[in-house]
Amino acid sequence: MLKIPPHNMEAEQAVLWSILIDKQGLTVVWDKLKKDDFYEEIHWDIYVSLVELNEKHKPIDLLTLSNHLKNKNLLDKVWWNSYLAELTNIVPTSSNVWEYADIVKHKSVLRKLALAWNSILKQSYEEDEKLSELLEKAEKALFEVTQTFVDNRLTHVKEIVENRMEEIAELNEHPELIERYSVKLWYDHLDNLLWGLKPGDLSILAARPAMWKTAFALNLARNVWMTTKEDKNSKKSMKNCCYILSWNV
Repeated sequence: MLKIPPHNMEAEQAVLWSILIDKQGLTVVWDKLKKDDFYEEIHWDIYVSLVELNEKHKPIDLLTLSNHLKNKNLLDKVWWNSYLAELTNIVPTSSNVWEYADIVKHKSVLRKLALAWNSILKQSYEEDEKLSELLEKAEKALFEVTQTFVDNRLTHVKEIVENRMEEIAELNEHPELIERYSVKLWYDHLDNLLWGLKPGDLSILAARPAMWKTAFALNLARNVWMTTKEDKNSKKSMKNCCYILSWNV
């Protein structure tokens, strides 16, 4: 019995329409989804066209998408008008685009896993090939599948700076949050500059050899431990404290 590869047509359509509703939807999913994550080929073409419009800083809507597909001789690839009418009835909002993309990605990984498994199964019957080479090919095939599910998103420095500025503005407006969600180092100058240590922070202590880095790091660690030990009712805890790394350069 021939089985249809795993896919979810509604989720694929929901992702595309969410992007058409709100261009920011593409920003949310562009690092998660590649064109071959879509099962339907026309969805590949639409998604690639949306990405290309965004890269050219053009508006994204039905008209610009239709014109872009027409310029690429792809508009007649499907019954565009009827398909578009169907697509517009999928979702009323783009707020769940991440969840839709998750479904599409999950199905994509299952398809790639099945292909990898079939390839491994086929190669396992090739008795003339060395066992070490077969194992290496099998490991490589599975590794390539697992890599497709790794989130390796690169964040533009502009986004980081904007988020940091918003955080600074909020802390200036509500200084009580500094005490509530950060861990004091008990070095006044550092605490004034860093506003303490916050969950998720990575603080790197670097200096030339014999500059007392290790002793300083131990003092910081002791101060952090004493703070979290005494403040039992706080939301701060040892598991949320950041690591302090020190090495010679």
